[in-house]
Amino acid sequence: MSTETKNKIYPRIITGIILLAVGVIIGRYIPQQSPSPDVNQKNLSADVRAGGGKYTNPLLDCDQSQAVFVELAPFKDKVNSQISDLEKDQDISNISVYFRDMNNGPWFGISSSATFSPASLLKVPLAIAYYKLNEQSPGVLAQTITYTGPDSSWPNITQTIPPKELLTVGQAYSMDDLIKRMLSYSDNTAYYLLFSNIKQTDLQSVYNDFNLQLNGPGSADDSTVTVRGYSSFFRILFNASYLNRSDSEKVLSYLADSEFMDGLAAGVPSNVPIAHKFGERETTDKKPVEFHDCGIVYYPQHPYLLCVMTQGSDIVKQTNAIKQISSTVYNQVNSQNPGN
Repeated sequence: MSTETKNKIYPRIITGIILLAVGVIIGRYIPQQSPSPDVNQKNLSADVRAGGGKYTNPLLDCDQSQAVFVELAPFKDKVNSQISDLEKDQDISNISVYFRDMNNGPWFGISSSATFSPASLLKVPLAIAYYKLNEQSPGVLAQTITYTGPDSSWPNITQTIPPKELLTVGQAYSMDDLIKRMLSYSDNTAYYLLFSNIKQTDLQSVYNDFNLQLNGPGSADDSTVTVRGYSSFFRILFNASYLNRSDSEKVLSYLADSEFMDGLAAGVPSNVPIAHKFGERETTDKKPVEFHDCGIVYYPQHPYLLCVMTQGSDIVKQTNAIKQISSTVYNQVNSQNPGN
């Protein structure tokens, strides 16, 4: 190699070494910019969903490549403060709340481990059990039952909120028609007919899949649920992860056709769909009155799950408390989505 060539190459090599050294020093000693405090540090991912459904939106993937995931600003404290005010009324003793953003999953619970009697909330897992059976053995939902009148084995429970339509003695009803009446009208008679015509092992299988210990009507031991545990039924329907998508849509459509417009539904505008189920429990003994309402509010582009369970001594006040909490949650979500 000539002296002239060496004189041209060596300075370039030396310059490269110096630049490399400077880069190492910068990388080691200059601090990196921290992520924005508005970004959820616990889950820097974005859900990839199928879309296209009216009531369902199955999760397809969790895209780790999308590092900009900003959740709803926290408003648990506002709801907690509201609950404290509501519980000052001597007719409302306990309130439990569970909230979940159905798009990305941020959630919060308030007294979420407290247990309650599910009452009519049990109608949702019974419907899920029938649809699961129909997926395994097509034709189950088309089978009919002739209503011959109340059975002496059924518990004598008066519905404070009666169904708008009663079953007709001597008329045959398909299983699917009974499920519709059970969910949309909260018809206890339809529930008892369905409960009496399913193998308890099939129903228990659904309970086991959700790690819930539930009993049927008239059981000596009261069933108990928590807001978080019960909410899992709505999550699997929205995600179509237990039933197929068509069946999940069908069950949620029946719940969206609910005739009950108080509770959760009263706290959101009438043009916002809500698929929900309420449960009431009033007894003649000294046990507290229980009233609950759980469901999915289909806020545009930002659906959320809300479940509220209450104990007290005045079902009207408890229903109104759920309405107020529902309104607070809706207003918080709405204020963070000004474009809708």
